[in-house]
Amino acid sequence: MTPPGSRITCCTNPRPSSFGKSAPRPAPLDGGVHLSELNSIPMDSMSIKSRGDINGLFLQPPASPGETSQGDSRMRFRYGPPPEAPDRDFENAGWKKIATPPVRRLFLWSLPITLVVFLLTYLGWRLLFTGEILDLNWEILDLNWIIIIGAIFFVAPFHELAHAVLTPIWGLYSHTILGLWLPKAAFYVYYTEPLSKIRFLVILAAPFILLTAFPLTVGGISRVFSPLVFYLTLGNALTCGADLLQIPVICCGIPHNALLLLNGCDTWWKVHPENPD
Repeated sequence: MTPPGSRITCCTNPRPSSFGKSAPRPAPLDGGVHLSELNSIPMDSMSIKSRGDINGLFLQPPASPGETSQGDSRMRFRYGPPPEAPDRDFENAGWKKIATPPVRRLFLWSLPITLVVFLLTYLGWRLLFTGEILDLNWEILDLNWIIIIGAIFFVAPFHELAHAVLTPIWGLYSHTILGLWLPKAAFYVYYTEPLSKIRFLVILAAPFILLTAFPLTVGGISRVFSPLVFYLTLGNALTCGADLLQIPVICCGIPHNALLLLNGCDTWWKVHPENPD
């Protein structure tokens, strides 16, 4: 994900509460986006489906596409910055903000990781098909950098789709937003509802795993070298730095049972009351 990670983002149907009643949706934000009434709806009203391999922490949306109206069961597209709710009082509702630098500073901070990932990807291809890691000729300088730059722009939408398909219902639910922010030259994926820590981390890592590590592994196993795949994996590696930079921050700084919620370019977290330990 590109900043912020890299980052990730309905309806008029009521959400069932923990008492069997229904709470109305808040008024839509700019661009028609709704956020849960975080200050009035208790966290224990959110539905969680228990799964043994992930300790039941993958949040489920309130209904499947077949149970919602036609307008609620599809991904949405947005032109402009990620939506936000400036009138929501997250702190009084128990949410804590993750310290995130501005988009441009995040990009600069992620450059070392970006270069390391790019170099490892190149060396991985070289080791698989030449048996050598480096020589004194530094052949990396002989790469066609025009093709690599083109590969970055070509792979960027697929990078964001890799984020999107890991949101609930494979990104088809209307809480998932695929956006284009031209002033920042960035595509992004945004999810308007809380996500478990595990799912959030998987969403961050998905583009690197699916579009760089997986093609490299398949190429190594099949012993088939494709220049197109080679350059696309390098182009994607150059877009993964901001995503990968956030992973250790979230792993080390947030409890395992936390929920994460996006609001504009900010990320907030809160321990789920049903899983306090």
